[in-house]
Amino acid sequence: MSVLGRIHLTAVLLAISCLSSPADAATLIGDTVRIQHFFPDASSVYLGRDTTVEVVADPDATDIAHFGAININVESDRIIFTRNQGGDIQEGTGADPCNCMVVSDIDWVGEPSLEIQSITVTSTFVQNISVSFDARSVTADFSGNQGATFEELTVVLNVVPASVPALRNPLLGVLVLTLVGSAAIALQKGKSEAKNFSDV
Repeated sequence: MSVLGRIHLTAVLLAISCLSSPADAATLIGDTVRIQHFFPDASSVYLGRDTTVEVVADPDATDIAHFGAININVESDRIIFTRNQGGDIQEGTGADPCNCMVVSDIDWVGEPSLEIQSITVTSTFVQNISVSFDARSVTADFSGNQGATFEELTVVLNVVPASVPALRNPLLGVLVLTLVGSAAIALQKGKSEAKNFSDV
């Protein structure tokens, strides 16, 4: 490969290095999220079960639900609902029945432009759970399970952010391309002058 070709390759590689997939390193650790329990309908927060918690590497469970005290852990890229004792599920009775756990104000630390792209669910609870989400929140709705019993309950929601390459440092990218481009032009000009001199 010629020297000029190497310079062009270097320019491309350096430009690519200024690009990355923000989702690759996205984490909720350090974010402060809001956790709510809505019951008996989607407009009623149950007994003040509305709190904010900071997501840490080794979180304590947040006791949020009245039916057997379901606990919620928010981790780097997942939300875990647990209860280690058996119990019954109660169904909402309001105008818009809801027995919903909501985690909102979700922001990916260091990548605030990211939004939730998808949710995958792993559950030991065999009854119906309706999981919905938008860009910044996740809702697990246990409505429709009136009287359902369980020995233990674990629901894991794996939260996947949108993965769209973004220019992490635009100014650095422009500077790199400018400097490498200038070097390439200078080298080409030097070659031309050398060739002209040898033809004299």
